[in-house]
Amino acid sequence: MEPVQGKLSDGRQGVGACPIPVEEELRLPEAVAPFAWVFSPLPSHLVRHKKLSLCMIVRNEERFLSQALDSVKDLVDEMVVVDTGSEDNTVAIAQSYGARVSSHEWKNDFAKARNRAISEATGDWILMLDGDEVLDRRCFSRIRELIQKDVQVGYSFKFVNIMNDNEDPDIVRHYYIRLFPRSEDIYYKGALHEQVTQRIPDPDGTFIEFPVDRIVTDVVIYHQGYKPDLYRGRNKSERNIGILMESLEREPDHPFHHFNLGVSYFLDSEHEKALFEFERAETLCHPRHSYLPMVLIYGALCHQILGHMDRGLEKARKAVLVLPTSSEAHCILASLLETRGDDAGAEQEYLKALECGKHDNVYIFSDRSTSGWRTCNQLGMLYTRMGRMDEAISYFERAATEKPASVMLLVNTARAFRRAGRNAEAHFWLSRAYDIEPSGLERELADLLLTTNRRDEALEILESYASGNPSDLQVRLALAYQYQVSGDNEKAISRYRWYLEDGSRRPDVFQNAGFCAYQMGDLVSAESFWREGVKCGGGTDLLCNLGVLALNQGDREKALSRFREAASLDPECKKALSALGTILFDLRRHEEALPFLSRVVEKEDADPEVLLKWKLAQGYVEAGKLQNAK
Repeated sequence: MEPVQGKLSDGRQGVGACPIPVEEELRLPEAVAPFAWVFSPLPSHLVRHKKLSLCMIVRNEERFLSQALDSVKDLVDEMVVVDTGSEDNTVAIAQSYGARVSSHEWKNDFAKARNRAISEATGDWILMLDGDEVLDRRCFSRIRELIQKDVQVGYSFKFVNIMNDNEDPDIVRHYYIRLFPRSEDIYYKGALHEQVTQRIPDPDGTFIEFPVDRIVTDVVIYHQGYKPDLYRGRNKSERNIGILMESLEREPDHPFHHFNLGVSYFLDSEHEKALFEFERAETLCHPRHSYLPMVLIYGALCHQILGHMDRGLEKARKAVLVLPTSSEAHCILASLLETRGDDAGAEQEYLKALECGKHDNVYIFSDRSTSGWRTCNQLGMLYTRMGRMDEAISYFERAATEKPASVMLLVNTARAFRRAGRNAEAHFWLSRAYDIEPSGLERELADLLLTTNRRDEALEILESYASGNPSDLQVRLALAYQYQVSGDNEKAISRYRWYLEDGSRRPDVFQNAGFCAYQMGDLVSAESFWREGVKCGGGTDLLCNLGVLALNQGDREKALSRFREAASLDPECKKALSALGTILFDLRRHEEALPFLSRVVEKEDADPEVLLKWKLAQGYVEAGKLQNAK
């Protein structure tokens, strides 16, 4: 007889809504084609070099200003910097680059500050840059080409907004005009999210103002100002809200002011206030306003956050109609449909969002992830819930491949493979996540290694985790059990003791620790563990183990006592009943043995040895009765 072990149990803008002008080569009329040489470009030595002025408005930009100036110092002919009240080394840094620096009293008006910088420039063209922006130097030749043209247009650059400091950061894109001719008729207008404006004479002697015509280019500027720490640290939200409230006092029915105020409230998580402003902006917006899709998208997001699912769906569907190429609109619509249980509808909208990645929306902010990894991840989760694991794996892999430094995406991919029973591939993806950020993944990776029979690697990970996380008692228990399973009873006992040190006195832990000691032949420790387990409320298994130990030590009376205790706790305990019947039979106390053996034999799976002793006991008892009768 052997003892048993226990069972261890996102302010945005766009200009105009008409098609974007496209640069074309000059086409000559057929009549003048023979004289094409007249229209040919002049030799380079006869072309007057157009002068390019860098204009900046800055305040406390010492952290990034050098990067900004380094990015353009070999391109521009002069640097004009207007400081609006810096209290750090901003001015000194600008002067070290040879910039002309002047001071301007800040009056909650970005247009006035930018126009001040333009007024001090002497170049033919203005390049506007902020202190937390960097121009892609690979675009120099393109800019030099653009400024040689005699056109009254603004050139829109692609802004790549770096939203965090991750190795593979989130990116939001949009377009702004940042290059335009220096002219008294071209200037900025608007206290916040100011726009490049042009004026032309009207026959009545006044001027007509309108957004300058723009041409979209492939010139790239990198911007860091929307990183959460910078946005909060500079109190941009408080500043913007103040400016917008002043603007609304002057122009209470201007939809762009209401929209931008809504964005500021949204970024501050004041969703009720934000929704009010978005609703007001939508009411005042003309259908051709370029920022109308963003008004609707933000409105849908607010409704979703506030639990207004029906109204959110209405807004999202309207956004998709207004701008079918907006991946953001399709994503929010898909999310709302998913919340409503319409998985088929959600699937179609997510797929449409991915298709939108083929388009470049130049009028609104465009979050690259909504036509890429974020939507792929959503599709992966949707397909997982629907049980379509091959498709789920495909989209999880696509997301993790696009954003390989994302632990979340790597883990999601690993779990999809594991759910599909493909443990080797699950290990590949989970190991990549673990290499980036092991914290929180140790036990999951160890468990996966155990399923692939790589116990040594699993134990190494668990040991490392346990030493760094002494408060996690469960990992100590897992270590002990794995050492026990692998046959290393000495290490198993040490880990069980480590677990028991902190007062977690579970009977099953004492039971398994005692079993390991018993396996090693350390009967004293085995008895000690099992006795403690009984004190902690341990049941029949522990008492039976103590009975087995007493038998091995030759103390049958002590064994009988332990097995009787076990049988009293559980009258149906087969182990206790068998032991009692067998011991009493061996002591020739057949009449006492017979009731215990009879109860065991009544069970369907009675042991043959017990069955034999039961029959013998019956015979002995009958014989005894006959002898007594005589």
